[in-house]
Amino acid sequence: MRFRKKRNIKRSEIEAARKVRRRRVYRGLLGLMYVSLALAGVAGVVQTRRVLLASPMLRLKEVEVEGNHRVSPWEVKVLGGLEPGRSLLSIDVRVAAAGIKRHPWVAGATVRRVFPDRVLVTLQEREPAALLAGDSLYYVDRTGVVFQKVGPDDRMDFPVLTGFDRPGPLQTARVGRVAVVEAVALIEQIGTMTPLERSQISEVHVDPDEGFSFYTTLGPARIHLGWDEFPVKLSRLSLLLEQERLSLARVQEVDLDLRAMAVVTPNEASRRKGGHRRGHRAGMRRTGR
Repeated sequence: MRFRKKRNIKRSEIEAARKVRRRRVYRGLLGLMYVSLALAGVAGVVQTRRVLLASPMLRLKEVEVEGNHRVSPWEVKVLGGLEPGRSLLSIDVRVAAAGIKRHPWVAGATVRRVFPDRVLVTLQEREPAALLAGDSLYYVDRTGVVFQKVGPDDRMDFPVLTGFDRPGPLQTARVGRVAVVEAVALIEQIGTMTPLERSQISEVHVDPDEGFSFYTTLGPARIHLGWDEFPVKLSRLSLLLEQERLSLARVQEVDLDLRAMAVVTPNEASRRKGGHRRGHRAGMRRTGR
């Protein structure tokens, strides 16, 4: 009996071992089958891609450009690497958009493939807000980015930012960048907070010691603002222009960089006439905050 029991136990162990081996072989074959199928699938995809890349139906025939005014379609094609005849599947739209953004007039670009044979490029071009006077004249956009040298045939009817060509802290990249941004923002504030229009602002000057001043097309008057509190100071200027009927054509300077007052200095012609408006003769007018 004991011998028979031992024999039965041994047979069961052998049978269990055989089952384990059969499972391993089965799993190995199954894994090999999956790998073979995967490789076949990859090979099929690669072959399919090769066929599609070579397909004449997917060749680039047209590049459509939207939102361009200064940037030509030819420049878009060259910078984006969008050569006619190229397969649409070979075009990386992010790489193409990055290339197009290298154009100084382009603030943003999106590239989209339109199957079977077109590419659509949408541009956001920069809008000049001012000119920066340095070693030459440069366009500045509304965000304060200096982006393009002004050519002889380009538009120049924008306010000019001056003071940046003098040796000093404004020549430092970071300081100069902040000053340009604030100067452009100041132009916007003048146009919205005073009776003056943007087209009447001829120059915004930045002095490292005295701060910001600006000039208008209405006369030679220097309007001095200093470094801060521009909304408060521009509200004083608005009162002078609207309520006091101040004529900038007869003023040498309006100093607003004072607490709760403005100092108006008449020009020579007004002085000879004894002052052109009551209260301006003494050179001071309290306007309050």
